[in-house]
Amino acid sequence: MFKTTPLRAPPMDPIKISLVLWRMCVSSDYRLVRLRKVFDPGYYLALAGGDEREAVDPLWYYLQLTGDDLFTPDLAARGWRQLADPHPLFDTAYYLLRYFPEGLKMNPLVHYLRIGWKKGLHPGPFFDPEIYRRRSGWRNGDPLTHYSRYGAAAAISPGRGFDIDWYLDRNPTLVSVKHEIIKHYKLHGARIGKSPLPLFDPAYYLQQIVDSRGTEDLPSDPLASFLTSATLFQRPAPWFDPAYYIHDDSSLETAAEALLHYVARGVYQKKACDAKRDALTENPKISILVPVYNPDPHFLRNSIRSVLYQTYDNWELCLADDCSTRDGVREILEDWAAKDDRIKVTYLDSNSGISGATNAAATLATGDYIGFLDNDDELAPDCLYQVVENICETGAELVYTDEDLIGDDGTRLSIFRKPDFNEELLLSHNYITHFVVVSRKIFEQVGGLATEFDGAQDYDLMLKISEKADTISHIPEILYHWRASETSTSINHEQKSYAHQAGRKALDAAISRRKIQARAEDSGLNFFYRLAYCVDSGATVAVFVWIPEITAEYIHSLAELFKTTASLKVRLIAVSSLPELHSRVVSEFPEAAREIEAGRLKIVKADAGLSKAGALAQAIEECVDDYIAFVELPFQRLCENWTEMLMGAARNRDVGMVRGRITFDGTDGVSYAVPDLDDVSLSAYYRFLLDHPLHVNGMHCSQETGCCGWELVLMRREVYRASNGLDWENFPMLFAMADLALKIKGCGRKIVYIPDAGVDFSNEVQATDAPELEAEKKMFQQKWYRRLAGHDAGYNRGVLEDNGVDQAMFHLWYTGREEIVE
Repeated sequence: MFKTTPLRAPPMDPIKISLVLWRMCVSSDYRLVRLRKVFDPGYYLALAGGDEREAVDPLWYYLQLTGDDLFTPDLAARGWRQLADPHPLFDTAYYLLRYFPEGLKMNPLVHYLRIGWKKGLHPGPFFDPEIYRRRSGWRNGDPLTHYSRYGAAAAISPGRGFDIDWYLDRNPTLVSVKHEIIKHYKLHGARIGKSPLPLFDPAYYLQQIVDSRGTEDLPSDPLASFLTSATLFQRPAPWFDPAYYIHDDSSLETAAEALLHYVARGVYQKKACDAKRDALTENPKISILVPVYNPDPHFLRNSIRSVLYQTYDNWELCLADDCSTRDGVREILEDWAAKDDRIKVTYLDSNSGISGATNAAATLATGDYIGFLDNDDELAPDCLYQVVENICETGAELVYTDEDLIGDDGTRLSIFRKPDFNEELLLSHNYITHFVVVSRKIFEQVGGLATEFDGAQDYDLMLKISEKADTISHIPEILYHWRASETSTSINHEQKSYAHQAGRKALDAAISRRKIQARAEDSGLNFFYRLAYCVDSGATVAVFVWIPEITAEYIHSLAELFKTTASLKVRLIAVSSLPELHSRVVSEFPEAAREIEAGRLKIVKADAGLSKAGALAQAIEECVDDYIAFVELPFQRLCENWTEMLMGAARNRDVGMVRGRITFDGTDGVSYAVPDLDDVSLSAYYRFLLDHPLHVNGMHCSQETGCCGWELVLMRREVYRASNGLDWENFPMLFAMADLALKIKGCGRKIVYIPDAGVDFSNEVQATDAPELEAEKKMFQQKWYRRLAGHDAGYNRGVLEDNGVDQAMFHLWYTGREEIVE
């Protein structure tokens, strides 16, 4: 690799001045290059390295090199590589490979300055003399010299291969060095994956090289390599196929020509850039609504470009300027609207707020679907293609995607992975956010955005649309880039407190429309809420507990159970195989006799030899209560009114089982958002099985989840019986409740998690790796293989990819099978 830190030439001294003057006299090439001022010694030394002797006058040493010296067999065989170039826009490898594949006796730069420019040769992949002429007014002398003297200072893009405006908008902190922006890119930006051209993905292009020839000597400037050496079968990005693009255009021959043509012309001609576009069975128009108010000009242009360069072309961009006072906003909007007739703009006479501006943008829309984009955010290049593909496959009326949070220069700050549509989670907070596309018909049915909910207008809209849409689909791909800013609620939840109140009002309105017997309450976190359900005070609950031994901890737990259920018709059923349970409980729990007599406590002696699940299943056979609950003993604390909280959610007919929050010494314990595949203990597996969706979607949020254990769970008795109860023969101890949960889900009912109903244990429960429990695990994996291996609606497995978890190894760890069985 070349050095990136240039050797600085020492100050000019009399001896050096004399040496330079002598060399100018004896070498016409030296004189030519020095007088044209196109040799950049700092840039050359950064690439070439060199010793202190060479640093005194690097031009002299550079001119000793001829094209034949530089055109090595490796360059001919492997294509472009970074050589010690004399100027950021003179690319020696490009010049030799394109024009002199048989060799060049002269120094390449001297050849260009004396002969090449007169023949119209390009000095590098980023410089097109004809384009530079149109943009700069250059007429006389060689264009590289003109650029060095005038074009660089004006930050003029000298060709289609490097879009300076694009690059500066993507990297706004570099505006102060725009006169040297290409040099900065060559020495720094290219090496950290920056792209100076729309639709060029450096990492993707480099991966193709790695796949074909390995990691040795990868090009330090991927774009220069692509524009110089790429074949038609090498893509600049996953969504651009050069061979497909040129198949009906005889004027284009190379991958570079295909990409440059598309960026400059094809995108405005609505040309497809991949055969996948032709394979879509439908062609709906997507109208993107953008309310605009005083955005940073860089971010606004990036936002517009992110729509312009979509790989799906049937879109329209509807922008409503909400009386912006920032200089340049109107000019930017007018400029882009003039470039493409799909970009429409309206200018409001007075400031209307985000809802009013979005609704104004909607009046411009003629599409089948409506999408929403903030004026400083961006769409991924294949966003609309993936949305339309999903609509074709599912017929969805509401589609949403994953997103990430980005900084000013597009650097990823965090990722927001989402579950499939989760109504309970949506009633806790607006987890859908961006990117959202909805049927225009439904958008109009709900009346657009409601101004009375400004600040939470998007939450209100999602609540309303989710009530109307028959099919809601989630694309688990990061297709939206949400830009962080100092005032953004994505960064600072203390901002816009009015928005939190508006969100609660929107939720209250949704509860009323849905006829849910509950009220919206603050959760203690801004923009997060909880539902306080109404409870059927006449319902009865049987709470079952298993007591394998009698200790002070178990007696304490029994006493706490009575304290937390005093306000309802609750019976406590203590089940054990211990013959002395009754006498011990009565003797060590003073209130036990009274509770037994009152019918609030029943002690059941299980048949000899029955396991935990078997004993509980036997006891449930005699239950006539409306609800059945299970609590694991012993615990430290159990929240008051936990039965009311769980019963309120369980009243809904589509809910099969409700579980509470499990904590350990007051904390949520180890996070199971990402599994530790090196931990093959039964405890790690069991806790991941139960809790992984909660750790990703938020332990503080009510939500539909996938599974539950014994710790704190409640269901209607009719649901228990309809699911054939506990399978205690196959799962005698640990997995019986998890198995029951999956059976209930298989009947089309939800498993709901309520975080405010909590139980706390002294330490994280560790399931032993006893052989009989391992056998249960294997049985569970065999029985539920397809569910474990298949799509998990509550857990976005993009989390695994984000954290470098090998999917095949995860499959083995989670399902117990190496092979994937369809």
